[in-house]
Amino acid sequence: MELKQRIESFVKLGEFLRDYSNGDKELGFSKKLNEIVINDHIQNPWFTEKNVKKAISAIGESLKVEKIESWINRYPYLKKKNPVRNIGVITAGNIPLVGFHDFISVLISGHNVFVKQSSNDKHLLP
Repeated sequence: MELKQRIESFVKLGEFLRDYSNGDKELGFSKKLNEIVINDHIQNPWFTEKNVKKAISAIGESLKVEKIESWINRYPYLKKKNPVRNIGVITAGNIPLVGFHDFISVLISGHNVFVKQSSNDKHLLP
């Protein structure tokens, strides 16, 4: 996938997250997302509904085209064709969506990401 396509994909994700944060519950995945947001605290008491929604909102705001382009323009290496590598990421489990920046950094650079979630976050995947 080309850099432009990766940017467009993250911009769309940002739009979805902003819509969700603004209360648009008619989105395709929002029912499952809302279920996770409401019930996260059962598995991890740090993940209150308010904290998770705040994290989702912040990520949604950061995934605007101008912010992504400003960020990646500091790394001219990303505009070149580079070999795809497999990158492992181990996430912490103490803050909602704490590993998202690591995740997006790997993907925006054109690499594959393999994530080892904290044992506290295992409930987030189906």
